Amino acid sequence: MNKKEIDKKEGIVKGKASVSIPMSGFPLDLWQVWNKQCERDYQGIRWIKAWTDHIKAQSYDVLVQSKVMIIEKSQEQVSEKEQEELGLLNPETEVNKDG
Repeated sequence: MNKKEIDKKEGIVKGKASVSIPMSGFPLDLWQVWNKQCERDYQGIRWIKAWTDHIKAQSYDVLVQSKVMIIEKSQEQVSEKEQEELGLLNPETEVNKDG
């Protein structure tokens, strides 16, 4: 194998580089919408559109996680309140089984 073949096999590119991202199973109509947005808003520079989408997805994940934490905390408070009402958290209100 010569140097050129080794470089090609290892993905070493001299000069301009292009990156292709394999996409399969993605609906064509949604890809076309995404591509049109890329052309319109990012002058066809796909990596910028992909990076922007990634940042938006991360922000959305943080938003969803914070909402889930709020819901879980409120459910815990409701559960504690219900247990207090039933006398389960206060040992002084427990019924004496011996008498």
